[in-house]
Amino acid sequence: MIHSVRGLLAGSPRHLPVNHAPVIDGFRAHDGIIDEGYHGILSAGEIEPRPFEIVFETPALAPVEGQVAAATAAASGLPGNRQGRGDRRCL
Repeated sequence: MIHSVRGLLAGSPRHLPVNHAPVIDGFRAHDGIIDEGYHGILSAGEIEPRPFEIVFETPALAPVEGQVAAATAAASGLPGNRQGRGDRRCL
């Protein structure tokens, strides 16, 4: 699963740097990816089967244009994204 998320981050560094610190916001991280959450994090809740969830965050103090561009680059790698093929649906 982490391999799939790394692919999503591939286009983001063109717009904002990836935080490679071993701890991000108090959570263990590897290559900019935190693979744990906390009670109260935005999620689908306690349902089965567990859905595949991704929370993509950008630094709050980064320029808004960079945040939007980095998020768009990450979203373009999501399965089923039809960006660039005439389909204007949001993910």
